[in-house]
Amino acid sequence: MSDIAQATAGTPIIRDEKRLSTPRLLALVFPAMPLAAMGLPLAIFVPPFYASLFQQSGMEAAVALSLVGTSFMIVRFFDLFTDPLMGVVGDRFESRWGRRRHWCVLATPVVMLGVVGVFIVPFPELVSPTYLIASMVVFYVGATMYTISHYAWGAEMSRDYHERSRITGYIQLALLLGNLTVLLPPAYMEFVVGEQPGGRMAVMAFGFYVLCLLPIATLVAVTSVHERPTAAAPRISFWRGALLVLKNRYMRRLLLADLMVGIPGPVMASVFIFFLRDVIGGGMWNSIILIFHYALTVAGVPFWLWVSHKVGKHRAFALSAGAHLINVCLFLILGYGDVIGFALLVTTAGFIFAGQPMLIRSMAADTVDADNLESGGQRTGLYFSLITMTQKVGGAIAIGVAYPLLGLFGFVPGAEVQTAQALDAVRYIYVFLPALALLIALVTMWNFPLDMIQQRKLRAELEARDREAGLLREKDLTGDGAPNRS
Repeated sequence: MSDIAQATAGTPIIRDEKRLSTPRLLALVFPAMPLAAMGLPLAIFVPPFYASLFQQSGMEAAVALSLVGTSFMIVRFFDLFTDPLMGVVGDRFESRWGRRRHWCVLATPVVMLGVVGVFIVPFPELVSPTYLIASMVVFYVGATMYTISHYAWGAEMSRDYHERSRITGYIQLALLLGNLTVLLPPAYMEFVVGEQPGGRMAVMAFGFYVLCLLPIATLVAVTSVHERPTAAAPRISFWRGALLVLKNRYMRRLLLADLMVGIPGPVMASVFIFFLRDVIGGGMWNSIILIFHYALTVAGVPFWLWVSHKVGKHRAFALSAGAHLINVCLFLILGYGDVIGFALLVTTAGFIFAGQPMLIRSMAADTVDADNLESGGQRTGLYFSLITMTQKVGGAIAIGVAYPLLGLFGFVPGAEVQTAQALDAVRYIYVFLPALALLIALVTMWNFPLDMIQQRKLRAELEARDREAGLLREKDLTGDGAPNRS
């Protein structure tokens, strides 16, 4: 008998919902592939691409780096307002499809317009910081609408502690497959054609990938998977609702942990090309190494799901953060020519990291249960908007701090020779900021109080309440996503 099974002996047994069928689950998570395919290039390839465009317009390297970092930070902090707004609006306004699917459909053309502006860049000679900020604002507004609605949709498909991890695990797999497959065209261009990492053709390839796949994925998802009946969003004032969120002790810890684990990836991604090319001397291997990184990350998802079943979600998350911390610190021992060592650490990091975003979102779904009891209704959209917001803030801090620091220490993108000071700056930025963030995340989540026992108690109270209100019927426990409104 596992530790969790022993711990739950004697607690009320809540009958588990039947699992969402695999075909429907695959259809549900399909949009995560193109959504992920947008995020990876934005973190790794787009900042150097725009830094080079700014330099071509006559800017000095330090100024170009600073402007790119500042532009990204401005846009991501704009999400501090748009994310919670979308969460509240998504919870409140329903259609005959439910509360989530219509927002995914509406967001698709907005995302595609933003992709054209950021990735395709129809008129590169007109590119400026204003152009970059405006294009990214359009892109992120659409991405916010889609991502929050999609995550909330998935979170509301089950009330079971472990089934939620299965759903978020599949979403994570789809995200990783998107990251993996979107790298294939630029890998070919870099390794065979000789295109520079972050060159215009590679960036355009990312854009065309999303433009082709996103509408197809949206159509498949919204026509194949119907939403599960949930309690309506509570009709409470904004300030009362905000106070309940702030009082939710589970959510406060989750947000801090998510903010911290949202920093290492963007910091290391934004400096990845510079570290590999200038510190290690293996620039032509960018996309190849990343492909192996994401392949190992895919393999890590079922492993961390298994660990979470053995020790609980919060302990599995903390173990993942601790192993990631050790992995990050090992980059300090690498020197020029250590391409194989660098590749091994990057690919291993993928396997280790796989548990973090998946388990955070599964625990967020459990946290919504506590708010549901307190507020009297389902506010999944709001809670997942806060999770995506902290992730974006972490990314904004990453690029907004890393790029100006690089410029301050004399790093020049594309230069044949860098000073020793500039190379040290790349190395230490790549390691120290992520290591500190991971340490905080580990400490924050090690003794997270909402474990399986507490979630089962919450679930029993919710089911009793919803049955009394006529919201929960036997057929609603199938998890098949049967139509509930149309």
